[in-house]
Amino acid sequence: MTASKHPPSRLRRGGALATAAALSLTMMSAVGAASAEPPLIIVEDFESGLPSGTDGDGVPIGFFTFNGAGSSVAVSTVADPAPVPDDGVDGQVLQMDVDVTSYAGVINAFANDALTEWVPQDWSASKGITMWLYGQGSGTTLFVDVLENRNPGSTTDDAERWSVDIIDNFTGWKEISIPFSSLTRKGVGNGAPDDGWEGTEVHGWALGALGTGGPRTYWVDNVGVYGVAEIPELAVGFSARNFNILEGETGDIAVKLNRSLRDEDPDQVTVEYTVEPGAAVPDRDFIPTSGTLTFVEGGPRELTFPLETIDNMKDDGDRRVILRLASPVGALAGIMQAAGTILDDEPYDPLLLDDFERAPDLWDASDVVTLTNPEIAASDPDAVPGQGAWEHVLQATVGGPIGVDIQVQGRVCNQGNGIIPVYLLSTPTFDATTVDHTTVMLGDAYDSRIDKKTGLPRRQERDVNRDGLTDLVFQFRFRDTGLECDPAVLPLTGETYDGQAITTQPDIERFGRDFALGEDWSGAESLSFWYEGTGSGNDVTVEVLDNRAPDPGPAGWSLVWADEFDEPAGTLPNPDNWGYEIGDGTVNGIPGWGNSELQYYTDSPENAATDGVGNLVITAREADGELCYYGECDYTSARLLSKHKAEFAYGRIEASVQVPDGAAGLWPAFWSLGTDIDRVGWPQTGEIDIMEYVSRIPDEVFGTIHGPGYSGGDAFGNILNVPGGVPGPFRHLRHRVAAGPHRVVPG
Repeated sequence: MTASKHPPSRLRRGGALATAAALSLTMMSAVGAASAEPPLIIVEDFESGLPSGTDGDGVPIGFFTFNGAGSSVAVSTVADPAPVPDDGVDGQVLQMDVDVTSYAGVINAFANDALTEWVPQDWSASKGITMWLYGQGSGTTLFVDVLENRNPGSTTDDAERWSVDIIDNFTGWKEISIPFSSLTRKGVGNGAPDDGWEGTEVHGWALGALGTGGPRTYWVDNVGVYGVAEIPELAVGFSARNFNILEGETGDIAVKLNRSLRDEDPDQVTVEYTVEPGAAVPDRDFIPTSGTLTFVEGGPRELTFPLETIDNMKDDGDRRVILRLASPVGALAGIMQAAGTILDDEPYDPLLLDDFERAPDLWDASDVVTLTNPEIAASDPDAVPGQGAWEHVLQATVGGPIGVDIQVQGRVCNQGNGIIPVYLLSTPTFDATTVDHTTVMLGDAYDSRIDKKTGLPRRQERDVNRDGLTDLVFQFRFRDTGLECDPAVLPLTGETYDGQAITTQPDIERFGRDFALGEDWSGAESLSFWYEGTGSGNDVTVEVLDNRAPDPGPAGWSLVWADEFDEPAGTLPNPDNWGYEIGDGTVNGIPGWGNSELQYYTDSPENAATDGVGNLVITAREADGELCYYGECDYTSARLLSKHKAEFAYGRIEASVQVPDGAAGLWPAFWSLGTDIDRVGWPQTGEIDIMEYVSRIPDEVFGTIHGPGYSGGDAFGNILNVPGGVPGPFRHLRHRVAAGPHRVVPG
């Protein structure tokens, strides 16, 4: 960004900017002044007010404002507060009144004269954007955005934002000139295309402010473009940040040069490509591939390689692979990382409760039952009838003692040396003769009949109940059992010869899932599932829990989940409670996590581990070789989530959080999302930001609620002011929120 002076010419709204720029250059060439700076082309001089309207989809166009939580902005046109240098016109300027704790500003989305449709302008022939700005010397961070490229057929403001910060460290008028080459892409979570700066389809510009520290007024005049675009250095990269492919089809992944090869360029450019797993699974969702692309002089600027996907016949949502380019020869690196999104084409089934394609972490089981979800091929004898090529199923493995049946002759109350005859029965699923009789005890007593040679209990077998199966016979002395007379349960224990425990009091073998919120099944006829039997003859009981007691309110709540991080120092977070987001957001379809973030999230203890004194510590570090959407990553950090581990509907969630001290750029947060985010997306899923801390505003903490129609700048929220600043070596702030069916209450 530089301060400079340009001779002005003017382009009115709706004019043909590309034609004006080309005509300027042609006239200069005709008089032999090709090296002279072309005149500034004014895009907006504010002499016609701030016209605004909406397009056919109800999206604002023309001039309109935006703001985040706790921020306000108002715009108008007024007379110059002081003459604009070199303007020669004593006219109107834009006045922007802001009071910002998060962000706020004004947008000029280019439109037709009727203000009914978007009309882009071509700025590709110009060097940059310029404007006159009246500074206050406040030190406030302002930003200028250029809105470029929308998705084909768009019905929203999904224009790509290219941005630069301006520090208000001057007073009075100053001409601000910003080369397009100094702009960086800014993600604002609007689904914008991500295909690099071209400048051929500019949809507007914006001016905004961050953290003004109180009310401020700024004036702007003569927004325009200047200079001649320089021939960029040759670069190769993906043509977009994301490529959509319908599952079961083969998609073409486009790689392009940023311009045609010229005489002074190498004869050819090569680049290697690979496809890496993301959320998509190799040989289940896609076929891995790799290779080299070669561009030659006179050949096409764009080449493609195929990505073959597999239709798994399941509604499992869109899944992504990581597309990588590497080792460019003859050109600089452009966009070297992108995503391939495999679009799921199966309809959502609202009646499907679980298909076990992910680990059964939301299910619970008794101590003797272990739950897993093995994958079964269609050719496997255990395959589910009608399944696809591969299917995950729920497997319940029972690992506790074997439950056995006994029969007692007489009462269990023979005093003195009284003997209790007990028969261990064989059944169709259990052979009593496999039991090592020397290990069998009734309470504290072994069989009273001792072999004098071995000193061990004697063995006796016979068919006690005449069912054709051999049983074991024991005689226990009552006084040695330690039991009371006629107890309700007889605790017989022992082991088989191969070491398997037996007992008359086996643990309950059960497993199931409780829903966080009751579901309405009144329109359904039945509950159905596939079950693979073993022919044991045992009863299997299926229970459906209905009519949960009403919520008693906060006074009746009890603790249902907690993590105190009491493990030894250096321990990873408990995997029963926490999973990880991994990467830079590319796998999630939002490179930079929707906020142009610079960190790569890992599952390393270097980034998230316990400290040995009851805390989980999340640490941001300099990166070491990880690759991000913008090249080699600057930082690593951690992002933990309870997704698919725990679900809660109503109640209170809280945490004690200490945030780091540091310059602008830190953004620790503690928040919750809807469990259906993979199906409905954001903000439809809902979000409760319990705590967000933005380090450039060190004495404030934000709390916000997002949902359909009230997300982003339109969300509901508030600010907690912390005198003395939020960071501190001993300052742990407890953040909590209580949620009910119709309201969310902080604190």
